[in-house]
Amino acid sequence: MLLVVVGLFGLVAALAYRPAAFIGIQPGALSHSVGDGGDTPFEEKCEQREDDVWACRVSVDGVSGPEDFAVKTRNFGCWDAWRGQKAPGSPKDVSRSGCISGLDFAFGD
Repeated sequence: MLLVVVGLFGLVAALAYRPAAFIGIQPGALSHSVGDGGDTPFEEKCEQREDDVWACRVSVDGVSGPEDFAVKTRNFGCWDAWRGQKAPGSPKDVSRSGCISGLDFAFGD
């Protein structure tokens, strides 16, 4: 019985912490994660270009207008983003990076 409880707890924790590993990358969750996650007066969006390459238009501070990012997704819903580029660049030139969380799935469009 203890193993079942521990297993269920582990599954719930994994879904909350890295849901994209199980659900897949969703455009709304990715745009919420890459952006600041706040309310903005414009639509934040990400569009898939290739298997693991996305074009996102998001606000990073909630105040200024939208900015364009080329985003490359990695394992477990993590990502790297390059500001103002059409395609991912060198790893040393990454502008932002992070991972999609359960909150991004809950509050992303």
